Amino acid sequence: MNEPLDIILSSVRKVAWRTLKDRLGFIDYNIADILSNLIDDDPHKRNIAYWQLDNQIVIQGGLSESCFYILPFLNELVAITNLSLIHIS
Repeated sequence: MNEPLDIILSSVRKVAWRTLKDRLGFIDYNIADILSNLIDDDPHKRNIAYWQLDNQIVIQGGLSESCFYILPFLNELVAITNLSLIHIS
């Protein structure tokens, strides 16, 4: 991994995610792993990560409370990886 990515993921791990809500209640999964998989070279991992975020954080076009905490990290990942669109296969 590269240094900016390590810094972002380290910061993600410091957030008290279990105190934030997604569509089912309080978050009980690893956001850092999902974000890391979202930019992985393996399209299967990216696809799973995308749907994990979509099915838990985005709720029928609306956003859960946790979305507002995840968005800054997603923006940084896009910036450092030069992704304009994540292709889901």
